Amino acid sequence: MKPIISRLRHTVVALLFALSISAANAQISYTATFDQHLLTTDTVSENGDSYLRLRYPDLWTQSAAGTPELPVHYLRFSVPCDAIDFTVSVTGETTTATRYTLPVYPTQPPIPSDRNTSEQLFVSPDSTVYSNNRYWPAVPVQVVDEGFLDGDNHIVTVAVWPISYAPTDGEILFRNSVTVRLDYSVKNAGSENPSRLRAISRRATGRNNVRWGREEAKRIVVNPAQIDGFAPATATRSASPRTVTTLPDFEYTVVTNRELAPAFDRLIGWKRQKGYSAGVVCIEDILACPDFQGGDLVSNIDDDAGKLRAYLKYTYDSGSLRYALLAGDYTVLPIRYGTGRRSITIKDSQNQDSSIYVDWPIPSDLYFSDFNGNWNVDGDSLYGEFESSEMYTMDYAPEIFVGRLLCTNRQEIANYTEKLIRYERNPGNGDYSYLQKAFYHQCDELQGIHEADSVSSNFSPIFPQYTIFEEKPSYNTENPTFPSGSEVITEMNERYGFFSWHGHGNPGGIGTKSHKNHEYPYWGILAVQGVTCHHVFEESNGLNNLTNQDYPAIAYSTACDVTPFDIYEQYNVTYNIGSSFTVAGLYGGPAFLGNTRSGWIGSSVRLEKKFVEQIKEGNNQIGVAEAFSKVSFAYNKYSRWCSLTHSLIGCPEFEMWTDIPSVYDDISVTRSNSSITVAGNGLNGSKVAITSGINGLPEIKTVTGASVTINEVSPNSVVTVYKHNAIPYIAPLYLQNDTLRSSQYLHVNNVHIGQAVDTNRTEGDVVLKSGTLTLESGGDVWIDEGVIIENGATLIIECKGNVTISGGTVERGGSLRIDAGGEIMIQKGFEAKIGANVEFK
Repeated sequence: MKPIISRLRHTVVALLFALSISAANAQISYTATFDQHLLTTDTVSENGDSYLRLRYPDLWTQSAAGTPELPVHYLRFSVPCDAIDFTVSVTGETTTATRYTLPVYPTQPPIPSDRNTSEQLFVSPDSTVYSNNRYWPAVPVQVVDEGFLDGDNHIVTVAVWPISYAPTDGEILFRNSVTVRLDYSVKNAGSENPSRLRAISRRATGRNNVRWGREEAKRIVVNPAQIDGFAPATATRSASPRTVTTLPDFEYTVVTNRELAPAFDRLIGWKRQKGYSAGVVCIEDILACPDFQGGDLVSNIDDDAGKLRAYLKYTYDSGSLRYALLAGDYTVLPIRYGTGRRSITIKDSQNQDSSIYVDWPIPSDLYFSDFNGNWNVDGDSLYGEFESSEMYTMDYAPEIFVGRLLCTNRQEIANYTEKLIRYERNPGNGDYSYLQKAFYHQCDELQGIHEADSVSSNFSPIFPQYTIFEEKPSYNTENPTFPSGSEVITEMNERYGFFSWHGHGNPGGIGTKSHKNHEYPYWGILAVQGVTCHHVFEESNGLNNLTNQDYPAIAYSTACDVTPFDIYEQYNVTYNIGSSFTVAGLYGGPAFLGNTRSGWIGSSVRLEKKFVEQIKEGNNQIGVAEAFSKVSFAYNKYSRWCSLTHSLIGCPEFEMWTDIPSVYDDISVTRSNSSITVAGNGLNGSKVAITSGINGLPEIKTVTGASVTINEVSPNSVVTVYKHNAIPYIAPLYLQNDTLRSSQYLHVNNVHIGQAVDTNRTEGDVVLKSGTLTLESGGDVWIDEGVIIENGATLIIECKGNVTISGGTVERGGSLRIDAGGEIMIQKGFEAKIGANVEFK
């Protein structure tokens, strides 16, 4: 299918930068301009009445139901870390007035995407607004959000209405330019309200002395030049000794239970080779640690989820944590429920349909990514509510990036790890073309508002080849002929790098077509073949019918309820859509981004387009793009609901491919006794990562030329070279003159182990004293003289090529296990003593 013609894209607001800072008056002024030529109008009819609908590209409304539907733009201001008491005003504007005979269309409440739009009653114009001639909104600017990005980058968001409306005159006032002034005061020490957001003073360390949040904040605020000046002095203080828990902390942390922890060795090994300190922390140890018995001290919640948040916050405060993979569903790890409010229909005392609002629990990992926000400011049993009497107590800006695996056994972890590493290291087994292809489907009213069309248009620079499946002959026909769930699965097997699914959903499936508009019978793709959840039975419509084992993909969906962390209502399925795609088998891919509860028609697809914007702007790490899509989105209760429910199932650190990958060539690695030098073509801008640098920790250096030398390192480090849209290069490994006492998992290509395998370095035996050294080799392995495996130590070699053993000793109680795709050649000089454990496959 040829790509749909791209719709008009433009800069939403032409930003005329007229910024002023007044330290004495504590105010920031900013002028923004709008282009009236981009404003369009159309006429719509409801209940026999006609209305004027105003549209400005990429601007949406946040107004209350029944008030005029007017577009709104958001400005984000960087402010001092200790700024409080924000007020906003307009100090100047240029306007154009136009009169229309039709009234402006009243705002309609969003519809949960688990409900049919035909069930929604039209909300008539609010007479208190439409019956007078006062401009609405009365004040065209409003402070709508406050948060701290990466702990202490203080950001305040202001809504600006480019249009005001005087109902009885029918006058539309368009602001060609508007100057906004944000006033604030600076609090005195000790004067803060404990219920409000507070900055986190994170410890700077030698490994982490550059704050990522500074640069990200500069990218999204209107006054980036002021950010460094607003940063608190404590951000650059030296690391202080640890004073509490002895639990480990890492840059990349997997939290799971003790039973599942060993299954993450392979994944942790790969993260270490990318230069991160990485490890597993067991939830049993966190919950038992005396230092976290008080739970979440920010929110005063002392349950198990609060203790987990307290641990993550502590490791963030200490200067380490950046990525967290929460590995387990509700049976393995605690989860946090945020709270939304939505209407449901019940029968009243006269047996008539009546709508009431109820609190809705939403499983959300947003709780574990932000450490400033107070999720229980009112002290009741409902957490993460939207409509608190205290504004801005929840913070949608992250401190860390979080993903979750809905795993319950070790095989599921092995399935996921294989897909993640294949996607990063060898997508398509070298057939990279699929990475620029995307598949979209849409049905029902989601097709009616062109969700897949708009996302595919936005994503076309990344995925220029795309296919859209939609209901035929129309989205609301009585007997649609296309597509069935099996037809969607068949098409997805044509190799795509990105899937985007726009249909009604539940944990067991996502609709592809239905009678009329979301009426039974429903056809759909299922999480698992044969496990239907109100769908028509089909052959080959389960995700486990995907044959993309060598072509792992990323999937995003706006559908409702498709990846709950718990058992949702009656849907007690072994695998939901998110867990099936990621952990149930070798099909699917390393990331599914979807809803734990209902999405909202219109709002959910806008969140997806925010995700697309992040990828296009260079935030290619999946967890970063997902998190930042919410930073610029969560400004009303519906968008905040979407931010709570939409979650990343998968690793937060890996990057989406946005082009055909390049391949490094002519890379040379020279090792001395205490340094490693990497040189070659295409290195500029690359990261060179080693597994054992200062203090034995992994290390990353960014190359600014044709070579880089890393000093004070172990020459036995694995060297990995990588950058965005390049296949990682792993240098040949030469293990020599070393004593190993801890377990390691190394992803390597050719490996030489022995007393004198590298003539540039001091000779010496390689002695494995304890622990397990696992070498996953994509090439050949040579074991020479001087390799000693002592009692209690294990060497495991999993090799695609040949293994040649020309020396070495396995002592009594030592273990050597080799699984080779090629030959295993044992030559004179190798000895396995009595009581040694040796196994060859």
